[in-house]
Amino acid sequence: MIFFRKPVSTSRDHALNYSQYRVPRVIEMAAKRTKKAHESRTWRVSVFKNKLQYVGRVQAPDKESAAGVAAAEFQLRDHELTRLLIEEVSL
Repeated sequence: MIFFRKPVSTSRDHALNYSQYRVPRVIEMAAKRTKKAHESRTWRVSVFKNKLQYVGRVQAPDKESAAGVAAAEFQLRDHELTRLLIEEVSL
C-alpha cells in the first residue's frame, strides 16, 4: 500500500498538488500544427546566363521538386539546372 503525504502549503489551495492524487494526472497539450507536405506552393524560376533571366512560375510542394518541375516544363538543359534561382512567391 502506498501512502501519500498531504500538501504542506495551504496558502495556494487553487494550485495543483500532484501528491494529493492517488492516480497520476495526465495533462494533454494541443499538438502543433504542421504544414501539409502535399500542399502546392508557387515558385519563381530564373536562370543565370549573362544576366538573371526570368523563366516562369511552377507549382510544387518544395524547392527541390520545383527544380524538377521547371526542368520538365521549360525544357531546361543540364548545365542550366546548375544555374537555377528558385524563390517562393507569396500570394
